[in-house]
Amino acid sequence: MLALQTDNLDDIGRTLGLPRAQHPPGTRPPLDLTQLRLREPAVVVGLAPVDGPDPIGHRLDALGFVRGEPVRVVAFGPFGGDPLLVQVGSTRFALRRPEAQRVRVLPEPPTGDQPR
Repeated sequence: MLALQTDNLDDIGRTLGLPRAQHPPGTRPPLDLTQLRLREPAVVVGLAPVDGPDPIGHRLDALGFVRGEPVRVVAFGPFGGDPLLVQVGSTRFALRRPEAQRVRVLPEPPTGDQPR
């Protein structure tokens, strides 16, 4: 399996002739929940937009997936990692991958006291 360091993605993109990512200097672009590692702390930055009515977005918002809330993936399901057990604030929810992919997050920097 090939692992890429996110700090090098801009350099890789430049080498391939891709446009530079549109995020503030010194910051990472948001990820979706499915891209977090197990128990990696993150903060919700929003939901991915969709065209038309958005009942899933409204439901995620009502469940607490709102900007600034702490979130982490607690467990992955046995069959292809679906569903994901996600903790937002102090509450846990099971989300299917399509719903989890809607939630945009920023991983928190490691503090050295996080369990592995």
